[in-house]
Amino acid sequence: MRDFLKSDFFQEYKEELGVTSFVLILLIINAPRLGAYFQAQSLKQEIYKSGLERVAQIEAEDMVSDEANLVAIERIERGCLPIFQLDNPGSYIALTPGQPVIKGNYAEHYAANPTPTEQIPLSHIMPAGMCVADPYGNTGMLKPSPVHERPVVADVLTTTDEQAIETIKSQATDAYIPQLKGGPL
Repeated sequence: MRDFLKSDFFQEYKEELGVTSFVLILLIINAPRLGAYFQAQSLKQEIYKSGLERVAQIEAEDMVSDEANLVAIERIERGCLPIFQLDNPGSYIALTPGQPVIKGNYAEHYAANPTPTEQIPLSHIMPAGMCVADPYGNTGMLKPSPVHERPVVADVLTTTDEQAIETIKSQATDAYIPQLKGGPL
Protein backbone atom coordinates (compact mmCIF):
# COMPACT_ATOMS: atom_id res chain seq x y z
CA MET A 1 0.00 0.00 0.00
CA ARG A 2 2.92 2.32 0.85
CA ASP A 3 4.35 1.73 -2.58
CA PHE A 4 1.09 2.84 -4.14
CA LEU A 5 1.01 6.01 -2.04
CA LYS A 6 4.56 6.84 -3.21
CA SER A 7 3.87 5.99 -6.85
CA ASP A 8 3.85 8.63 -9.58
CA PHE A 9 0.25 7.74 -10.42
CA PHE A 10 -0.95 8.48 -6.88
CA GLN A 11 1.08 11.64 -6.62
CA GLU A 12 -0.28 12.89 -9.96
CA TYR A 13 -3.95 12.02 -9.27
CA LYS A 14 -4.16 12.18 -5.47
CA GLU A 15 -6.83 14.93 -5.48
CA GLU A 16 -9.02 13.06 -7.97
CA LEU A 17 -8.56 9.80 -6.05
CA GLY A 18 -9.41 11.59 -2.80
CA VAL A 19 -12.62 13.07 -4.23
CA THR A 20 -13.56 9.71 -5.77
CA SER A 21 -12.96 7.95 -2.44
CA PHE A 22 -15.03 10.55 -0.62
CA VAL A 23 -17.92 10.15 -3.11
CA LEU A 24 -17.78 6.35 -2.81
CA ILE A 25 -17.92 6.56 0.98
CA LEU A 26 -20.91 8.95 0.77
CA LEU A 27 -22.69 6.59 -1.64
CA ILE A 28 -22.12 3.61 0.64
CA ILE A 29 -23.35 5.51 3.69
CA ASN A 30 -26.40 6.91 1.90
CA ALA A 31 -27.30 3.83 -0.15
CA PRO A 32 -30.55 3.14 1.79
CA ARG A 33 -31.67 6.75 1.44
CA LEU A 34 -30.80 6.77 -2.27
CA GLY A 35 -32.85 3.60 -2.80
CA ALA A 36 -35.83 5.22 -1.08
CA TYR A 37 -35.33 8.38 -3.13
CA PHE A 38 -35.29 6.49 -6.43
CA GLN A 39 -38.31 4.46 -5.35
CA ALA A 40 -40.19 7.68 -4.52
CA GLN A 41 -39.23 9.16 -7.89
CA SER A 42 -40.45 6.03 -9.65
CA LEU A 43 -43.75 6.28 -7.78
CA LYS A 44 -44.06 9.95 -8.74
CA GLN A 45 -43.48 9.03 -12.39
CA GLU A 46 -46.18 6.34 -12.20
CA ILE A 47 -48.63 8.80 -10.64
CA TYR A 48 -47.82 11.41 -13.28
CA LYS A 49 -48.22 8.84 -16.06
CA SER A 50 -51.56 7.63 -14.69
CA GLY A 51 -52.66 11.27 -14.41
CA LEU A 52 -51.82 11.82 -18.07
CA GLU A 53 -53.69 8.65 -18.99
CA ARG A 54 -56.73 9.85 -17.01
CA VAL A 55 -56.64 13.23 -18.78
CA ALA A 56 -56.53 11.45 -22.15
CA GLN A 57 -59.46 9.25 -21.07
CA ILE A 58 -61.50 12.29 -19.98
CA GLU A 59 -60.79 14.03 -23.29
CA ALA A 60 -61.87 10.90 -25.19
CA GLU A 61 -65.05 10.65 -23.10
CA ASP A 62 -65.80 14.32 -23.79
CA MET A 63 -65.44 13.71 -27.53
CA VAL A 64 -67.77 10.69 -27.31
CA SER A 65 -70.23 12.70 -25.21
CA ASP A 66 -70.21 15.55 -27.73
CA GLU A 67 -70.81 13.07 -30.55
CA ALA A 68 -73.65 11.39 -28.60
CA ASN A 69 -75.23 14.80 -27.96
CA LEU A 70 -75.20 15.59 -31.69
CA VAL A 71 -76.68 12.20 -32.61
CA ALA A 72 -79.43 12.60 -29.98
CA ILE A 73 -80.33 16.04 -31.40
CA GLU A 74 -80.34 14.62 -34.93
CA ARG A 75 -82.67 11.80 -33.81
CA ILE A 76 -85.12 14.31 -32.33
CA GLU A 77 -84.98 16.51 -35.42
CA ARG A 78 -85.71 13.47 -37.61
CA GLY A 79 -88.84 12.78 -35.62
CA CYS A 80 -88.30 10.38 -32.73
CA LEU A 81 -91.58 9.22 -31.22
CA PRO A 82 -91.99 11.00 -27.86
CA ILE A 83 -92.99 8.72 -24.99
CA PHE A 84 -95.09 9.80 -22.04
CA GLN A 85 -96.51 8.04 -19.00
CA LEU A 86 -99.89 7.19 -20.46
CA ASP A 87 -101.06 5.14 -17.46
CA ASN A 88 -100.76 8.34 -15.41
CA PRO A 89 -101.93 11.01 -17.86
CA GLY A 90 -100.09 14.29 -17.70
CA SER A 91 -96.80 12.83 -16.39
CA TYR A 92 -93.46 12.30 -18.03
CA ILE A 93 -91.57 9.01 -18.02
CA ALA A 94 -87.92 8.32 -18.83
CA LEU A 95 -86.63 5.77 -21.32
CA THR A 96 -85.41 2.62 -19.63
CA PRO A 97 -82.72 0.70 -21.53
CA GLY A 98 -83.66 -2.94 -22.01
CA GLN A 99 -87.39 -2.33 -21.53
CA PRO A 100 -90.12 -2.32 -24.17
CA VAL A 101 -92.22 0.72 -25.01
CA ILE A 102 -95.86 -0.24 -24.49
CA LYS A 103 -98.37 1.15 -26.97
CA GLY A 104 -100.54 3.86 -25.43
CA ASN A 105 -103.83 2.00 -25.35
CA TYR A 106 -102.24 -0.87 -23.34
CA ALA A 107 -100.19 1.20 -20.90
CA GLU A 108 -102.86 1.40 -18.20
CA HIS A 109 -103.39 -2.39 -18.29
CA TYR A 110 -99.68 -3.19 -17.84
CA ALA A 111 -99.25 -0.53 -15.16
CA ALA A 112 -101.99 -2.24 -13.14
CA ASN A 113 -100.86 -5.77 -14.08
CA PRO A 114 -97.06 -5.97 -14.23
CA THR A 115 -96.10 -8.61 -16.78
CA PRO A 116 -92.71 -10.06 -17.74
CA THR A 117 -91.60 -8.58 -21.06
CA GLU A 118 -91.44 -11.96 -22.78
CA GLN A 119 -95.14 -12.49 -22.00
CA ILE A 120 -96.35 -9.19 -23.50
CA PRO A 121 -97.82 -9.79 -26.96
CA LEU A 122 -95.82 -8.18 -29.77
CA SER A 123 -98.96 -6.32 -30.84
CA HIS A 124 -98.86 -4.40 -27.51
CA ILE A 125 -95.24 -3.22 -27.95
CA MET A 126 -93.89 -0.52 -30.24
CA PRO A 127 -92.06 -2.22 -33.14
CA ALA A 128 -88.31 -2.56 -33.60
CA GLY A 129 -86.59 0.08 -35.70
CA MET A 130 -88.41 3.05 -34.17
CA CYS A 131 -86.62 5.95 -32.57
CA VAL A 132 -88.11 7.03 -29.24
CA ALA A 133 -87.37 10.03 -27.03
CA ASP A 134 -88.35 11.16 -23.57
CA PRO A 135 -88.80 14.72 -22.27
CA TYR A 136 -85.48 14.51 -20.40
CA GLY A 137 -83.37 14.54 -23.58
CA ASN A 138 -82.86 10.77 -23.82
CA THR A 139 -83.29 9.12 -27.21
CA GLY A 140 -83.10 5.44 -28.05
CA MET A 141 -83.72 2.91 -30.76
CA LEU A 142 -86.12 0.00 -30.34
CA LYS A 143 -84.21 -3.20 -31.10
CA PRO A 144 -85.02 -6.87 -30.57
CA SER A 145 -83.78 -8.11 -27.22
CA PRO A 146 -81.25 -10.93 -27.50
CA VAL A 147 -83.07 -12.63 -24.60
CA HIS A 148 -86.69 -12.71 -25.79
CA GLU A 149 -86.76 -11.00 -29.22
CA ARG A 150 -89.21 -8.34 -27.99
CA PRO A 151 -88.25 -4.79 -29.11
CA VAL A 152 -86.63 -2.95 -26.22
CA VAL A 153 -84.97 0.44 -25.77
CA ALA A 154 -81.30 0.29 -26.82
CA ASP A 155 -78.53 2.67 -27.89
CA VAL A 156 -79.67 5.41 -25.50
CA LEU A 157 -78.03 8.77 -26.17
CA THR A 158 -78.74 11.98 -24.28
CA THR A 159 -78.76 15.62 -25.22
CA THR A 160 -78.86 18.68 -23.01
CA ASP A 161 -79.87 20.90 -25.92
CA GLU A 162 -82.84 22.88 -24.57
CA GLN A 163 -84.41 23.42 -27.98
CA ALA A 164 -84.37 19.69 -28.76
CA ILE A 165 -85.85 18.88 -25.33
CA GLU A 166 -88.57 21.50 -25.82
CA THR A 167 -89.41 19.88 -29.16
CA ILE A 168 -90.22 16.64 -27.31
CA LYS A 169 -92.06 18.37 -24.44
CA SER A 170 -94.18 20.43 -26.81
CA GLN A 171 -95.74 17.25 -28.18
CA ALA A 172 -97.60 16.71 -24.89
CA THR A 173 -98.47 20.19 -23.70
CA ASP A 174 -100.65 18.96 -20.81
CA ALA A 175 -97.90 16.73 -19.35
CA TYR A 176 -96.87 17.38 -15.79
CA ILE A 177 -93.26 18.51 -15.37
CA PRO A 178 -91.82 17.18 -12.09
CA GLN A 179 -90.67 20.01 -9.85
CA LEU A 180 -87.31 19.80 -8.11
CA LYS A 181 -85.42 22.30 -6.01
CA GLY A 182 -84.43 25.02 -8.42
CA GLY A 183 -87.40 24.62 -10.76
CA PRO A 184 -88.61 22.23 -13.43
CA LEU A 185 -86.38 19.68 -15.10
